[in-house]
Amino acid sequence: MPPVRIVDKGRLNRDIETIYLRNTRTPDMNALNLRAKIAAQVTTRERLRDIIREYSKETFLALQEQIMDYVKTAVRKRIALIPDGTWYSNAFLDHDGVENKLYRYKLKLTKKGDKLILDFTGTSKQAAGSVNSAYSGLIGGVVQTLFPLLCFDLPWSHGAIAECFEIISEEGTINNCTYPAATSMATVNSCQMTGNAIWEAMSRMYSCVDELREEVTGMCYGGINTAVLAAQRPDGRHFVNLFTDSVGGGGGRSFRDGIDTCGNLVSPNYGIPNAERIESLFPLLYVYRKQTAETAGAGQFRGGVGIEYMVIPYGATGDIEATFFSSGVAHPEPKGASGGSPGSVQGNLVLREASVHQRLAAGTIPYCSEEAGGTFDWPEAKDATKLKANDAWVCMCNGGGGYGDPLDRDPTSVARDLHLSLITADEASRQYGVATGASGAVDEAKTTQLRADRRSGRMNRGKRLGDDWKPGLKFEGKQLFRYGENLAVRETQAGAAIGCLRCGHVLCEAHEDPRQRSLMVEEELSELSPLNVRGNEREIVVRKFCCPGCATVFSTDVQLRTDDPRAPEMLLDASQFTDLNEDSAEKSEREPVLVK
Repeated sequence: MPPVRIVDKGRLNRDIETIYLRNTRTPDMNALNLRAKIAAQVTTRERLRDIIREYSKETFLALQEQIMDYVKTAVRKRIALIPDGTWYSNAFLDHDGVENKLYRYKLKLTKKGDKLILDFTGTSKQAAGSVNSAYSGLIGGVVQTLFPLLCFDLPWSHGAIAECFEIISEEGTINNCTYPAATSMATVNSCQMTGNAIWEAMSRMYSCVDELREEVTGMCYGGINTAVLAAQRPDGRHFVNLFTDSVGGGGGRSFRDGIDTCGNLVSPNYGIPNAERIESLFPLLYVYRKQTAETAGAGQFRGGVGIEYMVIPYGATGDIEATFFSSGVAHPEPKGASGGSPGSVQGNLVLREASVHQRLAAGTIPYCSEEAGGTFDWPEAKDATKLKANDAWVCMCNGGGGYGDPLDRDPTSVARDLHLSLITADEASRQYGVATGASGAVDEAKTTQLRADRRSGRMNRGKRLGDDWKPGLKFEGKQLFRYGENLAVRETQAGAAIGCLRCGHVLCEAHEDPRQRSLMVEEELSELSPLNVRGNEREIVVRKFCCPGCATVFSTDVQLRTDDPRAPEMLLDASQFTDLNEDSAEKSEREPVLVK
């Protein structure tokens, strides 16, 4: 529908309402929803008029300007704290609703002075399916992420922050599409992936500033994974339900684990419906709804775990039509921060001719898909099928990305997670290098050996992407700022340099990207989690970038196998280190630089 006036001179236009409701499958619910929206707008208008009547229009407008000036000034001061430079990120979207292929969202985030420049040049062309967003959706994807990250303690005013950032984007791309591209799924696809790319880059950027370190986080549940079920009730009435139970894990933070089964960054306090309420409205039955191990991204502070639930037909007349729409099925969507691992892939599973009804009749409840029996049918990220009377639908959502190297996690926290079934014993050993005894307590001797073995494995398996900048240079001198959890920029005898805080290994000059001289370890998706066997391992790989001196992971990325692993994640502006390097050059003429 084009924009039309649905309320004219205070009266609802019934003809327009009828056209609107005829285009929905649940006109009664949408009629109520439409009236609720209109009522909210009318109430807001009246409240604003009350304020104007009491304080005058001039006072109201002056207060608006004051709030905007306050927010703009505070945001600019916050941006100014960050060193000048450029941070890079990529996000992927799988399946456009027509073709099962990967689309890339590319971001170059530049900070200069008190302004941000978001350059999306290189993003994939618009898709054949309806996952695209127009320029308005691009703005929405940007602002929905900048507000919680830039204005976490400020009023959210678009007008106030509009002058604090600039967007560069090519028309005809998946997040800046042009006619006749379809956009009906934009909000949970292209808008969301645009925000994910910004989130990743800003976490890297914030990790350079002590005052903003608490805002650094792995990515939360960053997409969509749900279904719409529709059929007939026994009384002949039709029903349709969009399931909003689907929640993933929160990202691991620089000081605490991610929240288990929470909402997205833009809606962290997301509420899910009561299972019994859904069962009372529709001929469906929840078999279980639980938190799932092997979904969270590992890290010094792990990501939160995701949710899994099973639903079966229960009294429906005929088959149930199921329409699935998901993202992050082919690749791990919630990336980690500062060396943390990404969360798992997600998706939906249909169990054909499952034995759930027989088990329930016998007084037992299956607590996982394996116990429910039946033939496994894995729908694509966007797909449609029919559920027959003995079928079951399982929805599995990903966990959040981790923060920091998993081998630095407190072993007692690993043992606690194992006790709570938030991780498996194999996950504890594989990801964290932690061994526990029969009582569940940490076996310190075995854990020490396991972690040493994991680090040695990285050394043996890894590939050097570049030689040392200054072999033997001591990582000593005034610390200018940290980068992530394990790197820092210091004034060394040879100039400003990036090095490892754990072992003192100097990686590169301050204006170089640390990945380009790192030890790179490439892992298959299924090495991170057995759930990832469903991912697209043919095209997608996980790359861990480690310190060559001690094998500590300082950055982890999800990339295409064909991507250059030496592509930068951060390039600091060299001009801010010029004076420091000149001073160091003068000093190096008097004192030897090499210590070996």
